[in-house]
Amino acid sequence: MKFRRLLGVVLSGAMVLSVALTGCGGGTSGGGKEKDPVEEGATVIKVYTRDHSAYINENFAKRVREFNSILDDGIQVDVRYIPESEFNDAMTSARESNSAPDIYQAAYNHIYNLYKQGYAEPLNDYFDQAQLDDIRDELLPALKFDDKYYAYPYYSEPSTMLFYSKSALKKAGVEEPAESWTWKQLLDACAKLKPTLSAGQYALGMPLGGDVGWATWGMLYNCIGGWPITDNWDASRLSDPTVTANYTRFLEFYKEIYDNGYSPVQSLTAGDYNEIIAGLCEKKFAMTVSMSTGIGKILTEYPDTQSDIGLIPMPTEDGDTSKVTATNGGWTFIMDPQSKNKEKAATFMKWLLANDDMESISTLFEVSGYSRFPARKSVVAHLDGKTTNEYYEVVKKVAQSAVLEPIYPWDISLQMVLPVQKMITGLSAGETIQQSIASANAQINSVIKNNKLAGTNPFYKPE
Repeated sequence: MKFRRLLGVVLSGAMVLSVALTGCGGGTSGGGKEKDPVEEGATVIKVYTRDHSAYINENFAKRVREFNSILDDGIQVDVRYIPESEFNDAMTSARESNSAPDIYQAAYNHIYNLYKQGYAEPLNDYFDQAQLDDIRDELLPALKFDDKYYAYPYYSEPSTMLFYSKSALKKAGVEEPAESWTWKQLLDACAKLKPTLSAGQYALGMPLGGDVGWATWGMLYNCIGGWPITDNWDASRLSDPTVTANYTRFLEFYKEIYDNGYSPVQSLTAGDYNEIIAGLCEKKFAMTVSMSTGIGKILTEYPDTQSDIGLIPMPTEDGDTSKVTATNGGWTFIMDPQSKNKEKAATFMKWLLANDDMESISTLFEVSGYSRFPARKSVVAHLDGKTTNEYYEVVKKVAQSAVLEPIYPWDISLQMVLPVQKMITGLSAGETIQQSIASANAQINSVIKNNKLAGTNPFYKPE
């Protein structure tokens, strides 16, 4: 996903990691060096997946080994773990040489374009209808086009949540939020926290740079009542007086954070927003905005801090978190049309993603500390009945009210970033918030015109 740098462990300068989980296979970046079972004469199903965090890779490798240990189905699976920065090139190269993998991983907001380019095989003839009906309804717009399913989801994850240090709030005399906060309550908490912090510490960690674009999608959707362009993709909505007024208040909220020094203007952690939760765990922040995957980082890299860290949905202007506060990102698997073994590829996909072994399916969510949320209704029901994890309940609430990441061009989000960045670094002399919005409005309309977007939204159905 263009905007999902956050998930892949991008290994700078690293080579593509190829792991054969068949008889000739070795270890994986997350799978150890266990001997893999051998099924002589089996058809090899090739899978390309991103090289995610170690615990995600380990869980995936373990489940693939479980599948490969079935020695009478005529199938063995071969997995390549590819850094995010190299994935698209690897897929292009494989397609051009007519050697595309049977199955590959894709983010939700890329599936429509893959479908349009003919890079996704419809799954209806390979999956039972009950397995398709089990997918959470809020994920279907990314998966289903013209009544056909072109990907089966792995999991989803909210982009924006608020993590806080319980001890830091207590020291500052701030009562922990029961469910969430309003913007004013968040700013009041920052004001109380700031005097209690040492040099180099900040009340709040916030996304910076280009990460502002996708990290604020849900926040802006909540505030301006939708995306910044019309449903027909024919015009910017920033000329609408109501939208402009709402966006102005959002920018003023952002401006107050930086005018008061509650948040740094430069990143304090490697990897920017991808790794921002580290700033909270290392006490550089008393609170931080992060994606739900931050939970996994707490659990695996900073386990001693877990009992001190609370989690709530991202605060909204009025405190209502029953509506959108984040976008749902995450990953799916697609069967490539070039596959010469579609039935057997589907057998593995169904076993991995849609089988009824709830204990096996649930391990992914357990090892990630419930930082990922199930894509299937039946798995949600299973976890509802067995987990008492406090993070799970918050992630569930946010994920089920979140919207999918937009599929319009990223350039639109970049234009929405510019006024926000001006709140961080400061407006130019004589410039007003309204002028920055007017400039963004004009630039978004140019993007729409230059990309001929009008009327191309696949989900827009005029009344």
